[in-house]
Amino acid sequence: MIAHRSLSLFELLIAIGVLVSGAVAVLAVVPHAAASVLIDERRRVAAEAAEARLEAMRTLEPSEIVRAWRTPGGETFVPEGLPEGQGELVLHLDEEEQAPRLGLPRDLDGDGLSETTDVGEGALLLPVEVLITWVGPGGRETYRLETYVAKKEVQ
Repeated sequence: MIAHRSLSLFELLIAIGVLVSGAVAVLAVVPHAAASVLIDERRRVAAEAAEARLEAMRTLEPSEIVRAWRTPGGETFVPEGLPEGQGELVLHLDEEEQAPRLGLPRDLDGDGLSETTDVGEGALLLPVEVLITWVGPGGRETYRLETYVAKKEVQ
């Protein structure tokens, strides 16, 4: 015959303590995971908003872009789906501008020099920056997209 051994009160309390500790640890991770998902979702929305702004430019020549989007300080817009979201599109038209992240200073109008302070509609190569900011769970968040738009055919 097999003898049945029962748990003592002490063993039962230890087992309950281990289970409660595990449950508390799991519950402590859930809010962080949820915040991480929210942050990733908002970054995706910001990236899509920046890409949409650039997509509107892809079929245009740099001179057409300058005529359409040239505003002092850059064009501003409100990206959908971002709390307190603010978007800004900036055209960099100064060949002498000190912006290494954009490869500036450099020749933008094809004259062989990088000394024109406003290439305007004569740009063959146009540095474009889209900056989107919003309020996230951890405070102010920023997404930056930098690229060039080039003249389709150079004569």
